Amino acid sequence: MKLGYKWHLTISKNIKNKSPVQELFAHTDFKIIECKEGVFQADPFLFTYGGEHFIFYEECDYKKGIIKCSRVDMDSLEIKDTYVSLEGDNHISFPNIFKNDLDDNVYMIPETSKSGSIIILKLRQFPNDWEVINEIRLPGRDTSVLNYNNMNYLLTSLGNNNNMTLIEMSSFSDKPRVVFSKDYHEFRTKRNAGRIFKTEAGLVRPVQFDLNDYGENIHFNKIEIKKDENRKIEVVEEVLKKYNCIDTTKGIAGIHHFDFNDDLIVSDINLKINYDQSRYW
Repeated sequence: MKLGYKWHLTISKNIKNKSPVQELFAHTDFKIIECKEGVFQADPFLFTYGGEHFIFYEECDYKKGIIKCSRVDMDSLEIKDTYVSLEGDNHISFPNIFKNDLDDNVYMIPETSKSGSIIILKLRQFPNDWEVINEIRLPGRDTSVLNYNNMNYLLTSLGNNNNMTLIEMSSFSDKPRVVFSKDYHEFRTKRNAGRIFKTEAGLVRPVQFDLNDYGENIHFNKIEIKKDENRKIEVVEEVLKKYNCIDTTKGIAGIHHFDFNDDLIVSDINLKINYDQSRYW
């Protein structure tokens, strides 16, 4: 047996009205969700359906990822009733599921960059009947969504993790238009670490922060879309909160995803374990 690291989901209850939003990001009282041998689990997104909370997440056998969906038992914080929500020929992760404010439909934009495209799915029947409504021939990584001035925008990374690209669409089935794309060489990564969400501080984007290794920490950046006098779009960010999850005393080597709703907070952590290396590679 050897020591190694494995991604695990974490979950905790969101204590409402206890602290300002900046402190919400500093939670440390979380429960680690154990997963079976031979796989890891990461990239959790929360979604509420029929009055119950569900987590959509990547499960990967170290060769290819699929998307699973599990119901959350609010008493025990255990995950129950697990389904395969999405799988394909290529690796799939980052199951960004959301209800769109502009048309009230439920969509998912998973990470499918290995296929060379951003795939937009529309929900037909919960939790695993999806219709492909658009395929954007760009290898976007970990795509997030925001609405601005009655337009849909996709924020993604193209080509490398320190790229930030903004794609404009009037609806998710329409032809996309790249309106902003930039490589930030002063940063190790600009890759999304979860969905963009609204707070009293404005729009906040979780961003992966890798100083030495992939998946070390995340930052929370306030994000704005601005237009100059020539109506050219620019994305402006400032760091709102730095979240350091590394704790060698607990065997935690990193974090690269975060999501929350009114009741729950979920993330993923890279946790030290004992393992038989041949079982994973």
